[in-house]
Amino acid sequence: EPKEMEEGVSRVEGESWVAAPEALANAAWERRWISREGGAKESSVAVRYVSTAFGFVDVRAMAGGDPFDLSPAALAARQAEGFGGVTSLEEGVVRWHACVSLSPRIEDGARRWAAAGAGRPAATEDAGTMEWIDSGRWHEHAWPDPGAYTEEWVLLERSTASFAAKRGDDELLAVVGDHFAYARDELPCYVAGRVSTRMTIELAACGAAPGSRLAVRPGGWRLLPGSDEELFARVASLVDVVAVGGDVPRFVAAPPRELRVGRLLLQPLETRHLEADYEAVMDGMTPDDSPLRRVFARADAWPEHDLTLEVDRHDLARHQAEFQLGLAFAFTVLDAADPALVLGCCYVNPPTRATFDAECFLWIRASADRALDAALEAALRRWLAPPAWPFANVAFPGRDDREAHAAAGDPWTHWESDFPLTLKRWPRIAADAATVVLHAHTSTGLIP
Repeated sequence: EPKEMEEGVSRVEGESWVAAPEALANAAWERRWISREGGAKESSVAVRYVSTAFGFVDVRAMAGGDPFDLSPAALAARQAEGFGGVTSLEEGVVRWHACVSLSPRIEDGARRWAAAGAGRPAATEDAGTMEWIDSGRWHEHAWPDPGAYTEEWVLLERSTASFAAKRGDDELLAVVGDHFAYARDELPCYVAGRVSTRMTIELAACGAAPGSRLAVRPGGWRLLPGSDEELFARVASLVDVVAVGGDVPRFVAAPPRELRVGRLLLQPLETRHLEADYEAVMDGMTPDDSPLRRVFARADAWPEHDLTLEVDRHDLARHQAEFQLGLAFAFTVLDAADPALVLGCCYVNPPTRATFDAECFLWIRASADRALDAALEAALRRWLAPPAWPFANVAFPGRDDREAHAAAGDPWTHWESDFPLTLKRWPRIAADAATVVLHAHTSTGLIP
């Protein structure tokens, strides 16, 4: 079994570890604006800065664009930056000593971390002075040339419940209260978000999409001085874990690849179905709602009213990769008489609830005959059992016992209240359609 984040956690050594200025430590900050050489105040680039007493991560990016495009041109277009390390204060000058960096990438991270632990951090040109406006707001002025730029920073949160943890020399996670920021060079990922939303990413320089969950590598984490071990344990229970090394365990080793029932033809959902799938997903969409928003939950955000073909392509690539690895199985539902027409989809996923062997979600496009929905559900209930599938008990969330639970409001009430979440983490493909993670379950088996 792949390792969990907590396995093998330890504390770093070094009694002289360089400490951040007290005013910046154990706080999460957001940049309000930057003014260069006395010019206009610019705020198009979002910046989060999370700092414990002994480690920080800084993440910056404009909204929009593709966070999985790591080409220099794409990063420059989004003004995407990310770095992490330690902070020092000497003679009124604050210096940020990066040990992990998106661009330029740091090649001597081991030396830099060792220097920080010895209290002699590596030289840096990233320096400034602080001018406090009030208790929750300060201006950073460039140093040694104060006129080069001024930035305004505002306090998001201050908390002694904090930790900074590194894995190897190129991965750093800083958490202060409800805010986290994460930096990773290998499989580059620089993101920031909230703990209370189960580590949902709000700002991404690269490597993950806003709205998805943080995924980290397992084992070998080392806590920097002053870290709160209880908070680390809590965060470790919430994050997804990248499954690296060894074979990834399959949910089903040899799944069926086709089902024909009357007008319905089920085949693995792949990127070759993109345009027809997108048309089916957007069928019935209005600016305010979609009939598909009640397929996976009582009220879901997917599909967004402004869903693009490119975003749908990412979704299909993820589903295709999961099918190939045996992790989960998404099927496109085609018209058997006209296979170019997508009628809907169904998803056979690992269970999120301890009672079941698998979970199945399905939908038929809005303009199709409603009888096809009932026909598809009935066919799947028959099919998802031996000998075709190795399941004894498959859940159909939002569809099971609809009549029996009508008085309670809807079948989602039954699903949400009567079945506990499983503690097992099943491997899934993250939003980048490439990285395998051990998914910490929320309400469904879907990866955001």
